[in-house]
Amino acid sequence: MKQRVPVIVGPTASGKTDLAVAVAQKINAQIINADSMQVYRGLDKGTAKPTSAQRSCVRFHLVDVVEPQEKFSAKMFAELARDAISEISSQGMVPLVCGGTGLYIKALFGGLFTGPDADTDLRRELEERERMQPGYLHGRLGETDPEAARRIPAGDRLRLVRAIEVNLKTGKTISELQAQHGFGDRPYDAVMLGLNPPRTELYTRIDMRVEAMFAGGLIDEVKGLLGEGLDPELPALKAIGYRQVARHLLGEYDLSEAVRLVKRDTRRFAKRQLTWFRADPDISWLGDAGCVDEAVRVLSGQRGGDG
Repeated sequence: MKQRVPVIVGPTASGKTDLAVAVAQKINAQIINADSMQVYRGLDKGTAKPTSAQRSCVRFHLVDVVEPQEKFSAKMFAELARDAISEISSQGMVPLVCGGTGLYIKALFGGLFTGPDADTDLRRELEERERMQPGYLHGRLGETDPEAARRIPAGDRLRLVRAIEVNLKTGKTISELQAQHGFGDRPYDAVMLGLNPPRTELYTRIDMRVEAMFAGGLIDEVKGLLGEGLDPELPALKAIGYRQVARHLLGEYDLSEAVRLVKRDTRRFAKRQLTWFRADPDISWLGDAGCVDEAVRVLSGQRGGDG
């Protein structure tokens, strides 16, 4: 039988980490982070990493594993996460995966097709075309790979760029390559729980989190990163919060506009996360991160999915 691995997913600010810590204490688990920005050292204020209090209660894996200027990918995540699952299991504990990066979850539990390496120059060229002509990326993808364009929202620039990059470098569409792969590499029995609080509550939580990030020193953190000579075009510094603050510091707009944009873009990101996860029929959903006992029942396989 495959090893059972519980997983908590959901949009940003839905309460995943708080729930994961509470569940982990009840089921003797350690947590494997599946957030693409929390892997970077030095990106603390804007990534909602687990607090020192949370880390004192439960051990976290795959937090602070690479420098901001280093490359990190879904493939690397899957490899490290599988190592962490083995390590945690060897200690007689439960590996609990928690995060909102859908591609990382997919890579871990279904594998990824082998695609071309990233082409930095091509990506910058595509990003520049999008800045000059909003909607360019989605329109171009729609011409070559309508199936992928239907799946990828117009605002998800990272996935749009990757899909176009794959097509240009391989001569095949990303939809073709994904269909050939089938994502059948399933070494674990993933038991999935999704958090989906009411939309108004989620947006309120997002706004409060953004304000807390700015109050907690996000601007000084970005100043420090830029002062170290880091390129603001690095993937790590293009994360929501860091991108807007960097542009504010470069004089593109004032602080109040930066805060507004971070709130807006975080809400849009949360919608994209929900769209991704809702497409997975194996996820059981909870609306309240405080329902710890219910979460434990779901993650223990005692209740089927409820849509």
